[in-house]
Amino acid sequence: MKVRDEIIGENHSKAASDENGTEHDIAETDKEEIKKEAIGKEQIGEDDIEKTELQPVLYMDQETYRSLVKKVWIEDWPERQYSDAFEFIITRIEAEKIEGVIVFGDDVASCYWSNIKKLQQRCRPFQGTIHGNQSVCTFRYEGYPAEVEFLFLEDGRIEAEVRCDGLDINRKRKFRPYNMADRIDWLQDNLISTPVVLDSWGEVNLVSATTIGPHTIPWFYLTDDDGNILYRGCCSKGINGGIVAWDIFIEDIDRDGRLDIGTVVCGDEPARPPEAGRIVCRFYQAENGYFYEERDFGEDLPEEYQGVYRIKRFIPSAEYEENGGNVLTQQEAEEMQEKEFVIQADSFVSYDSERRIGTRDDREPVSEESMIKEYRDDRNSVYIWRPAAPDTLLRESHPDERLREAVGEAYYNKINGVFTNFYLGWQQFYTLDGGEELIMHSILTGQDFILEKKRAGK
Repeated sequence: MKVRDEIIGENHSKAASDENGTEHDIAETDKEEIKKEAIGKEQIGEDDIEKTELQPVLYMDQETYRSLVKKVWIEDWPERQYSDAFEFIITRIEAEKIEGVIVFGDDVASCYWSNIKKLQQRCRPFQGTIHGNQSVCTFRYEGYPAEVEFLFLEDGRIEAEVRCDGLDINRKRKFRPYNMADRIDWLQDNLISTPVVLDSWGEVNLVSATTIGPHTIPWFYLTDDDGNILYRGCCSKGINGGIVAWDIFIEDIDRDGRLDIGTVVCGDEPARPPEAGRIVCRFYQAENGYFYEERDFGEDLPEEYQGVYRIKRFIPSAEYEENGGNVLTQQEAEEMQEKEFVIQADSFVSYDSERRIGTRDDREPVSEESMIKEYRDDRNSVYIWRPAAPDTLLRESHPDERLREAVGEAYYNKINGVFTNFYLGWQQFYTLDGGEELIMHSILTGQDFILEKKRAGK
């Protein structure tokens, strides 16, 4: 596990830190300020480009070619430009074929990895053929044919020239990979990096961090060993600041054979107690490496499922005998069974164990005694409920065979919906026909419980 100084490579000391406001879903207003600032600066022309003394490489082996893939290529300037800039990602190199996407006047990573179709459409796909140290690729831009010519330099940078006669565009720039050093002045000191192996990415580093300033936002990054950013995800769940990274977990959440990322953030309070919130974001890894964030859209929790509950049965997972003591001890399970769980419109009280540690080691150390915490939300509690059928329970597309096996056919086939508390969201509750029982799944411990309603009111 690495920390801040090890994450930032010494060879990136020149990198800039002007990119805090370019994340579309989180700080659109900040981004507009950056763009206005950039437009106000003197335009950068081709004659302004510093002539490099480095010679292009005459031949590149396949390993060198592969090192260019998935990196975010930004202009090699102290400050990132957006007014007349372009950026690109090379998505695939195989034999002599090269493919990727290019974006004009915007952040290519925010557009390419966005789940907003309008932003994705700003990415123009290109393809071409590599000849030794260079490649000419074609694409279409605003309906006109265009091309970009890449020249691969021996210092690991790329010189790229874009031409589009229909729009009178002819720009040449030198590019370098987008690096953690470009973000470091916007991030708190408590960065933590952990080596992981992810299906579509191979061996990478998972970095969790929180921005500085009055509106703190947690992020996760996938980087290579040089700190080059390959992927990033915002963990704010739409909350505009005041939250920090609490922990981050790697596991196959939807049981599709690919590892996913689960992040937990909390309110920015010194002790970070449970009352500060435990907001969970789930990022499901797709076959192409993209992480689809599960969005909590739904309805208000129907009144028939509100009430005071007690745990009727603890259902340990199939792996509990091997590692149960690392996530929830038998003593803690018994302690939870003695508690009352309140699920009301104006109050939420729940309990769970915080024994499991993810990739961050700056949390409360694990104790030999009980790690059960009380989660209490006495505000106007926000529940996100959506109807659900047993056959489409996971990501609204396929059944949850693990849950079916754990709770049995009788309970599983009665499931008609699922909900969470927005601010204390690492427990999923499954509503059942009849309204007198719930299935509770602890995302943190991986254990299941049957809850029985004791009374409708407090």
